[in-house]
Amino acid sequence: MDIKIEYLIFYDLGSELSYEEIEGALEKIPRENVEEYSLDEEKETPDYIRYPEPVLFNPRPDFTRGDETYPVTGKIFKSGTLSLRVTVTLPDTSLDELNEFLAENRSLSEEIRHHCNEIHRQLKPHFPVDISRQEFYHSGQSEVYPVFCLSSTDFEDTARMVDQNSEEITALLNRRYRQRNFSGEQKEITLNNRVRFYNNDCSIIHWNGSLLIDNQGQFSSVLFILELVNIQFLNLMVYDDYVDNFLSDYMGRIDRFLKVRLLLHVPGLRNRISEITRLRVEIDRITEMLDNYEKYFGEWYLARIYTRACDAFEMERWRELLQSRLEKVTELYSMLEEEVNRSRMLFLNVLTLMLFILWFVIG
Repeated sequence: MDIKIEYLIFYDLGSELSYEEIEGALEKIPRENVEEYSLDEEKETPDYIRYPEPVLFNPRPDFTRGDETYPVTGKIFKSGTLSLRVTVTLPDTSLDELNEFLAENRSLSEEIRHHCNEIHRQLKPHFPVDISRQEFYHSGQSEVYPVFCLSSTDFEDTARMVDQNSEEITALLNRRYRQRNFSGEQKEITLNNRVRFYNNDCSIIHWNGSLLIDNQGQFSSVLFILELVNIQFLNLMVYDDYVDNFLSDYMGRIDRFLKVRLLLHVPGLRNRISEITRLRVEIDRITEMLDNYEKYFGEWYLARIYTRACDAFEMERWRELLQSRLEKVTELYSMLEEEVNRSRMLFLNVLTLMLFILWFVIG
């Protein structure tokens, strides 16, 4: 069978973008334009569905490793996300040979990351940065996410192929390329998130990567849905990093103010409360699709891919955890603001009493 490994990596560019800003930035780096992206509409995709339309380009140079050269494809979404894909082609390769290739080339993923980091480094200075959001958008970067695309298999029913190669697929998706003695539980967990439309296709979604089987080699739609889920996951990680680091550091710096019983002023308190409120609105807006995916996908094949991918990434748990931490931070700031207000009222009462005593003495 023929195998393509699509290595995906994602970066946040710092702000929402217009098509004019995207095209202007792309003019400043070596690249080639490619055809406009379109989804495969064969698998029950209704006409009224509208997906995010990215701008496509081929950054130059391609990724090279030894004597081999692998093409790089880039997408820039108006939401401000850069998606880079490096394609490694392995024709006439078995799953055992694929695992052996990955075992012998463990540094390949890190080399691809380094190459994509350089593309991102060249692009980023040419995009505008939203000042109000740059504090927590500059660090967003996900892991390299591999998608293994298998075509021209000898199986008319891909379910039989998965069952007969469960050990090899489990090894592949768990990155234990030379291991085979997996428990039945581990194999079930790994292969559980699978979706099929025809007998000759199968998509298995996993945290470490995905395996797509289609004897016709039509992978673009599923790849695009996996990109969208990865982008949402990147956004959640960026926000979580912001809450975990930036706000925790700020709370540590104001700890000394909490030790003062007469708390009249905390620098930047009002701005921080406004910032937290804005951040919660941002998270609700960015992750809206998590709660309303049926509005975008309905009960169609790609909706099932999307749902399985969200399950594999535990997106809902991440979002609930982030919302819970934001609520706790909001409570801390509100409590601090109340303490400041009480201290001010106490100070005013004491000042009023002193003025009254002074008036009484003078009078």
